[in-house]
Formats: sequence, C-alpha cells, structure tokens
Amino acid sequence: MIAEDEFKKNERSAGRFHSDWLSMMYPRLKLARNRSRLVHKHLRQAQSSSIK
Repeated sequence: MIAEDEFKKNERSAGRFHSDWLSMMYPRLKLARNRSRLVHKHLRQAQSSSIK
C-alpha cells in the first residue's frame, strides 16, 4: 500500500516549480513565434509572386 504522506503537497516549492517552468518555456515560445512569423512571411511572398 501507499503511505498517505507520499501524496502531500509541497507548498514551499509549488510556486518555484511553476516559475522555473515558465522561465524555461518563455524563450522557446518566443523563438517558435518568431520562426512561425518568418515562415508565414516567406509563404505570403511566394504566393504573391506566383499570382503575378
């Protein structure tokens, strides 16, 4: 059986863990957004040149 104390919430670190995760994800999301914008820009340019 599993002891009850294995499921207790660690209140001290709960905020820190979330903050650490956000700090790790933010640069990755920012890079993905910038790359996505670049890809869409190139696709629009390619489509506009093929229409002419």
